[in-house]
Formats: sequence, structure tokens, C-alpha cells
Amino acid sequence: MTQKKPKILYLITQSEWGGAQKYIYDLAVNLTESYDIVIAAGQGNGELFKQCGHENIRTLEHGSIRTLEHGSIRTLEHGSIRTFRLKHLKRGINPFFDFMALWEIRRLIKTEQPDIVHLNSSKISILGSLANKSIGYQPSIIYTAHGWVFNEPLPGWQKKLYLLLEKFTAKYKDKIICVSGYDKKVALENKICPAEKLIAIHNGIDFNNLDFFDQNTARQNLFNLISNNDSPASPLDFARGERLAIIGAIANLYPTKGLKYLVEAAENVIKEHPQTIFLALGEGQERKNLEAQIKKAGLENNFFLLGNIDQAYRYLKGFDIFVLPSVKEGLPYTLLEAMSAGLPIIATKVGGAPEIIKDNINGLLIEPKNSKQLTEALNKLINNQSLMQQLTSNINLTDFSLEKMIKETTCTYAPRRVGT
Repeated sequence: MTQKKPKILYLITQSEWGGAQKYIYDLAVNLTESYDIVIAAGQGNGELFKQCGHENIRTLEHGSIRTLEHGSIRTLEHGSIRTFRLKHLKRGINPFFDFMALWEIRRLIKTEQPDIVHLNSSKISILGSLANKSIGYQPSIIYTAHGWVFNEPLPGWQKKLYLLLEKFTAKYKDKIICVSGYDKKVALENKICPAEKLIAIHNGIDFNNLDFFDQNTARQNLFNLISNNDSPASPLDFARGERLAIIGAIANLYPTKGLKYLVEAAENVIKEHPQTIFLALGEGQERKNLEAQIKKAGLENNFFLLGNIDQAYRYLKGFDIFVLPSVKEGLPYTLLEAMSAGLPIIATKVGGAPEIIKDNINGLLIEPKNSKQLTEALNKLINNQSLMQQLTSNINLTDFSLEKMIKETTCTYAPRRVGT
């Protein structure tokens, strides 16, 4: 008789692709041999579901499961992943939607009866913790904080509210995983929970299976994307090598990613290096603001927002310099990918970035929200090819392997059911 696998329910606020979604995906697809995996997510373009195989999505309606398309989302060698969309779950604070999402999550937990509920992001951690308290049994509750939301550029009252709710709901969680030592330190300083509940586990990736385009292919593909973006610039100019540098960022267009500071720096950099181009791969609500800023600065021929690109990391070798100008981070996958691609990196001193990048050893670190420092760092690298080579020769990725992350994370999975 085959022993029943413990069931894990992964919950996350947004279904569009990002670091937290990659984190869930990597855990899910590697744990199907040992666990029954279910993923549920809220607002977004559903890219998380697509990455899990195809677009078979289930939703909850009137207390029961309604199947939109038949079949599980992704069938793997040792099991399958099923997914649900939580249609009322939104990232922003909205009392009506938050109340509806609370009951939606509660219905899902009651229906699925997981042994482990793994919460990801602050919003779902709060709602998921509260929803779980009203059901007839108590699964193990794990929460991964992908950077604390109260560190984001939010109004003061929202920061205080999120901090209060994090503290209140922490008592309902068995373990809180911080993706960086920095976030663990922040949790202790803010007395979110007792120290024994906290554990720092770095994000990890499978470096051996990163399928990068080679430099020439990556650049040609980027030139094609620029052309398809109705750019007035000619890819032929880039192909002839008339540009001094291609400076790139992979980031959703959110305020937390600090791309407006990269635009400000670009305006200054092209005064000294007028043929340099800047690329941002990603999408989000800041697009209109960034487009207006680019136009106002006269950067239409130098700064391009290329939108969502599937497996964007594959284009990294087409960059000369990688930039992460965030004002808040957890532990960025993009830095690990850029290092693996052998790129010189400039990153802000936020979240776990300084745990990956050691200043002037394997990259340059600058203060967040500081376009002047970013300009200086960019000019420093563009003007010093030997420094660029030096930074890329000191890369060490052994502490950020996917195998290590999975092993340490599964150690927190202790299924338990306590009846009421």
C-alpha cells in the first residue's frame, strides 16, 4: 500500500512572475516526489500558473471547487501540481476584497486540508494566518518573508499597519523564513516574533541548468526586441558596435525597484557616453511614469522598456553591465543570475544584496535612491574595462545553490494536525 504524501499548500498574493513566484515554483517542482503540491495565487497575469505547465486554472466559487479546464496543471515524473486562482486577493489594502479573500482562503484550506501551509508575501501571510484559525484542524504554518513590506516606499500609516499585523499574526506561524540575514535582523529589531521562530535561508538557483544565450545571440535578440518596441534607434547601429555599453536591468516596473533612479543616472551618463543604451526587462504599474520620465529627459534613443520577456535571464550575456537600483529587496534572484552570467554588477545596499555582492570585490554597492552614486559607479565601470574584468573574476556562488535552499527549507516542514 502506497503511503499518502504530506500535502503542501503554497499561497502567494500575486500570480505574475517575480522572485517570490520563482521561489515557489522551484520548491514545488522539486518536491513532487515527496509531497502533494497545491499552489494558489491572486491578482496578476497568471504567469506563475503558466510556468507550472499550462493555463488550466481552478477557482473557488460558492464554497466548492469549480474546474475551468480539466486536468492538473503540470504532471511531473513523480507527481503533479494543482493550482487555484484566488480571485479576490489583491496586493493593495481594500477592506471589501480583503474580507472576501479571507473567506476564499479559508474555503481552500478546508477543502484541501493540507498538512503544511506555506505563505509567501506579507499580504497573504496576514490573511492566510487569520483564515487558518477558524478551521477544524491546525496545519503547520510556514511563512517566507521575501523582504518586509514595511520597508517599502509606502505611506507611514501603511508601514505601521503592516508592522502591527506582522507582529499580531506571527503567533499563528510555526516558522518564519527570512531570505537574508538582513531581514532576520530587521525582524528581531522590530520584535516581530521570538528568535526561535526565525530562520535565515538564502534563495538558491540551479546554476548548472541556466540556459543563457551566447553574447552575440543575446545581443541580436535584444536588438530585435528594441526594433519591435517601435524604437527610433536602429539595431544596425548596435550591431556595428557603435554603442559603448549596454546597461541592463531585469525588474518588474514597481516603485520598489528604483528604476526612476536608473533613468536619472542614464541622463547623466549619456552626457559623457552618448552612445550608451539602457534596457529594462519587466512590466508593471510604473510603466507610464517611467515612459514620461524617459521622454522628458530626451532618452527615447537610449533607454528602452522592453516589457515582460519569457525567461529574461537568458538575455543577460547581451549586457555589459547589470544594474539593480532597488529601494527594497529580499534576496534578488536576478543578482545570482547576473553573477552566473559573468557580468559586472552595480546594486543598492538593500535587503540581502550585500550578502551576495561584496563592494569592489565582485561588484559595486551604492546607496539606494541615489542617482548621483549610480552615475559615478556606471561611469567608473564604463571607463575601466580592467575593473569590470576584475569584478567578474571574483564570483563565488556556492552559498546560493538551489539544492541547499531546498534542503534547508524542507527541514522546516513538520506536518502536524491538531483537532479542535
